[in-house]
Amino acid sequence: MTVDANFTQVDVLRILHHVAGRFSSLCLEPGWLRKSAGCAGIKIIACMPGLGQKCVTDRDVSVVRTLLHVLKDMPYDLSQDVDEVMDVMTRVLRLSSANIPPSQPTDPPQLNKLMHLTSIFFQDLSNSNPIVRNASQKCLQLLSELNDKSLVDLLMPLRDKILANLYTKPLRALPFSIQIGIIEAVRYCVSLETHFVELNDELLRLLHEVLALADAEDAALLGRANPRQSLIEITKLRVACIKLLTASMPMTDFFAKQIQTRQK
Repeated sequence: MTVDANFTQVDVLRILHHVAGRFSSLCLEPGWLRKSAGCAGIKIIACMPGLGQKCVTDRDVSVVRTLLHVLKDMPYDLSQDVDEVMDVMTRVLRLSSANIPPSQPTDPPQLNKLMHLTSIFFQDLSNSNPIVRNASQKCLQLLSELNDKSLVDLLMPLRDKILANLYTKPLRALPFSIQIGIIEAVRYCVSLETHFVELNDELLRLLHEVLALADAEDAALLGRANPRQSLIEITKLRVACIKLLTASMPMTDFFAKQIQTRQK
């Protein structure tokens, strides 16, 4: 078979983009086998030197969103597959950061891309799925290392918007899994160095609400759902509450201000 001499790199790149798009589509289809095949295909392209890697970096934000979608739909008992998806995710993030020219570390398009990726993971710190929360934390840490920025510097431009979304949601009105996600996200932010989270009325209101949840009787928290499942969720909720209250103690001396806590 002869190869057309006019078949250029642009043509090859166009074909790779088409194939990568098909792999991404597989990731969005129902059924784990299709999603797994899509992830494997993205990994193959990401491992291809030259045009394959360029194809991935050209659409890295879209690929990251697709892989997060896979994690959100993943059954809880497939821990090995979580590692495989995370391997593809980290490859994409490393390629994206390696694509920044050393002479242009502050190039606006690259900064916008970094901010976009950071925003995606920052928002998913409060996801109701613990797999997604853990993945977001790992990816933020990787972005911090790859771009030689501290987590605080990386997240600071987005802090006010993200925290406002977390503070304005009344916890008691939400399902347990969403409550846990919000509490875990706030704990992550509170635990960052240099007091990333400011001590203000919104944070104190949330901490009061978290303290009330941790101290509430099971009967007050149980809904009409499956009692056994609800008790499991309540236990997870209490653990998340205690972790946040403990993390907040250095900046608020919170427990010392609670009369009911001192009396116990």
